[in-house]
Amino acid sequence: MKSLNESEKELVQKLVNFEAAFDEFVRLAQDLRIMVRNHSEIVGVYPEEVKQTVLTPSELSQKVREINEKKDAYEAVCDDCGATTTVKFKPNPKWPIRCLSCYKKHMAEKQNE
Repeated sequence: MKSLNESEKELVQKLVNFEAAFDEFVRLAQDLRIMVRNHSEIVGVYPEEVKQTVLTPSELSQKVREINEKKDAYEAVCDDCGATTTVKFKPNPKWPIRCLSCYKKHMAEKQNE
């Protein structure tokens, strides 16, 4: 078997890195689909566009944006800071409501765990 030169080794390493990044991307896209499905079940709305089609990650993002643009906005109070905020889902007392800044803080804390 022929040994690889430095340029070929570099290309192989880039391919391995790309495959790992792609696998992570696919996993995140699947997690996003699960989150959309779970969120839809919680709010009692399951958009047919998301339900019946297996979508690529970019198609899924586009569909979610389109669906969110059509949704009514609800006023709510942030459970963390008490600020008034607007959400695109009917608030459920079982789930915390957070304004954008508190949501970002919460997500940052969650990632640091």
